[in-house]
Formats: sequence, structure tokens, C-alpha cells
Amino acid sequence: MTMRLNGWQRLWVVVVGVWLLLILAGSYWGWPTAEYVSRADVLKQMKAGDAKQFLDYCDFVFEQPQQESKGQDSSQSCGPWSKYQAGQPVEIGGHTLQFINGLSQEQMNHTAGEYYGLLRSTLAVRRAEFAGDAFALWIVPAVALYAVGWAIGWIRRGFSPTQ
Repeated sequence: MTMRLNGWQRLWVVVVGVWLLLILAGSYWGWPTAEYVSRADVLKQMKAGDAKQFLDYCDFVFEQPQQESKGQDSSQSCGPWSKYQAGQPVEIGGHTLQFINGLSQEQMNHTAGEYYGLLRSTLAVRRAEFAGDAFALWIVPAVALYAVGWAIGWIRRGFSPTQ
């Protein structure tokens, strides 16, 4: 059994196909990369002890609003800013971070590995959300266009004389 499409359905297929190409092109240009994930998003997920090994952690803590329920201010969690000396900068998955001075290579490797794992998992979630949004941006107008066309055809058939 072959499927036969009338002229309007063929037009719908062409329009939806062109719309899909536009969505795919836009998705290619907007695909999330590591630069779309902020350091703060990753540091929030890290264990506090590991996250405190980055100078960026203190920047992150000082940017957060104070939470009175915890009863802990940022000076207690980071200590005086002058206490931390800049250590070795490191590139982790497209993010440049700086460790505090005095850490062993083993500690830096462990923390960098944890940061990289959390960065990749956060990026995977962002990409899945992006793909879902792109799919919805394609399918919703396609179905709506078909439904409107079907409804107009149904109405037109209602006005034509029955045979």
C-alpha cells in the first residue's frame, strides 16, 4: 500500500523540511561548549574541601548572597583573602583556574579530575536541554501547521455540497 499525499500535505512536508534545516543550522552555531558553563556552576557542585583549593572558590563565595540560616560568613569559609597566594594556573576543559599555593601535585590532580568530571556532566545536561529545546522548536510549529491545515480543510469540506 503506497501513501498518497495531496498537494497541501506535500507543501507541509517541504515547509517542515526547510524549517528542520534552519533549526539544525541554528543548533550547530548555538551548541553548548565548555565556555557556556561558568566556573561558579562547577564549583557549586564540588565538595567544599576540594573547591577551596582554587582561588576562584573565594571569588565564588564572595559573590554569593549571605545565607543567615547557615550562620557562616564568607570570611570564615575562605579566610582572609591575603592568606592565599596564587599558585599554579591550570587549564581544565577550557576553563583556566588557579590553585592556591602549597598544594601537592597529587592534590591538584585529584581536584582537577573532580572539576573536569563535574564540568563534563554539567555540559552534558546543558547539551541535552539544548537538544530538547531545538526538537520542541521544530516539532511544535510543524504539528501546529499541520493541525491548522487539517482544520481549514475540514471546514472547507463542510461547505461543499455532498455527493
